[in-house]
Amino acid sequence: MEMCNDVESQKGVSPSTAVVEESSKFFNMQNIKLWCAIAIWYGLNVTHIMISKSLLSDLPLPWSVCAFEFLVGWLFAGLFWGTGFRKMPRFPSMCAFVKIFLPLGIATVFLHCGTIISMALGTVSFTTVIKSAEPVATAALSILLLKDYLNVYVYLSLIPIVAGVALASANELHFNTWSFLCALLSNVFEASRAIFTKKLDFDDEEIGTNLSPTNVYMLFTLVASVICLPIALIIEAPTWAEAWETATKSMTGNEKTYIILKILACGVFYYTYNDFSFYCLGRMNQVTYSVLNTMKRIAVIVVSIIIFRNTVEVLGYVGIAIAIAGGLLYSLAKQGVCTRRSTIVV
Repeated sequence: MEMCNDVESQKGVSPSTAVVEESSKFFNMQNIKLWCAIAIWYGLNVTHIMISKSLLSDLPLPWSVCAFEFLVGWLFAGLFWGTGFRKMPRFPSMCAFVKIFLPLGIATVFLHCGTIISMALGTVSFTTVIKSAEPVATAALSILLLKDYLNVYVYLSLIPIVAGVALASANELHFNTWSFLCALLSNVFEASRAIFTKKLDFDDEEIGTNLSPTNVYMLFTLVASVICLPIALIIEAPTWAEAWETATKSMTGNEKTYIILKILACGVFYYTYNDFSFYCLGRMNQVTYSVLNTMKRIAVIVVSIIIFRNTVEVLGYVGIAIAIAGGLLYSLAKQGVCTRRSTIVV
């Protein structure tokens, strides 16, 4: 199902009839279901980020939080595949599975952990702005790894992204170098995963069967959990007791319970928002998804500034707006919208 359709006039059909027919198409059950999924995706994503930032402020263990979030994926795998709600993916061999999903799992670990560590060290709004520069990494890696050169409009759209990020960074009152670098690292791995995924045809039965977008995301998560857990154990396990004692020494029993609930919520919201994101991606064209993803970034920035009361200077807001707009232009240019004579996007 596509959410973008050109409205064509047909001979013998009155304008009023055409409007009614087009409205009935837009408000059919499939579209209503998709719009509900988009709303849930937005709500879960924003909630996950706000809870994660709050949790990391109390308990600065980003690797452990990430590992737990990935591990929650096993619960959903048991729920969806064990009950038959979704068909379990099948592969011709374990070797074929590892060859495809190990690199994707590694990329998933570092793109997510980079984001979480960046948020732990800096502000949510700043991390989100830096994350909007992911197209720059995608364009660079496409040239280096695939020798894939895009149209001129794509490269022109990178200018406002770089300018906006630079302006926002220069006017960030709580600038943290490590937060900046971790967000950039996350962009590199996100671009790497996108490029590697682009080369694969998950509809090809030689790769595997039942590889729907949501199942592919499930596999990303499960492989990532196996990789991330040992890293978290090595880096942070020796400090778990001390970190918990420091965070809770002046807390009541109810407040300690609240922290545990936030940990559980992070895992559930992380999996479910990504699941809905991949569900939406599988049911709309890439342009519409890119526009919605850009709007989601704006929602995250606005909500985080309101909730955490981060002070942003006027030029910082200008930089944020320019970077987000550049990201949208990049998405549209990459899909060829800028080279078409007319396109209707709903």
